[in-house]
Amino acid sequence: MHARPLYDGTDISQWENLLSSVDMHYHFGCKGEHANPFVNSVIDILPYLEGHVLDLGCGYGGPARFLSAKGHTVTCVSDSAEQLNYIIKRTPKALTIQHDLNHGLPSLDSYFNTVLMFESFSHIKEQRQLLTDIRRLNVPLVMVAHATYGQSFFHKQWQMQFHNYMSLLGLIEDCGFVVQEFSDQMPKKAVVTAEHWTSLLNHIPHTQHSKHLQLINELSHSILSNPQQFLSDFGLFNIYAEPI
Repeated sequence: MHARPLYDGTDISQWENLLSSVDMHYHFGCKGEHANPFVNSVIDILPYLEGHVLDLGCGYGGPARFLSAKGHTVTCVSDSAEQLNYIIKRTPKALTIQHDLNHGLPSLDSYFNTVLMFESFSHIKEQRQLLTDIRRLNVPLVMVAHATYGQSFFHKQWQMQFHNYMSLLGLIEDCGFVVQEFSDQMPKKAVVTAEHWTSLLNHIPHTQHSKHLQLINELSHSILSNPQQFLSDFGLFNIYAEPI
């Protein structure tokens, strides 16, 4: 995946300060008055998740910890040993597989009820191959995915592929799914996220910023300089798709 060089180069204590050691995911990092919009990122998709969840591009395991607490069995897949070791320590009930998803799915010994991709799809280079492999599992796919309202493009700094939202919908359906839910969740999260990140980053000296923290800082200031423009350009979509 594109994401590994960004995440693996960051001191784990910086991530815990920025994202909260409880959940270690962007949309779980806020506490107090800002907490609900972020936890709702997962709460919104809970009705679509059943049984054993295959979490592809699991990051540091924020969704896995939340889902495990709700009684789900979760298998986490990442090509980052650092992320998986963190999950093993924090979520001992979770299962882990180290694998680069650009080579398709890993060998799987278990049956899964749902496949989850929580803000990880944009980091995949071989997206069509991965979706085709997921389709062979013959189970529903749940995604929280970034997309643009303009043209599709590849962001070199973030190493992320941003699809036009209609292109993303078409790609998923081309790979053998019928999309039942496709709704933009960005407006209620993005600006508050940027405000929160900026506040936390102000307490970390710039000389201690990793490449990823620098990018987060730049992104946050960009959002806050013109929030309406950002919200008109980008969406964060909840997607529920069933195999045809």
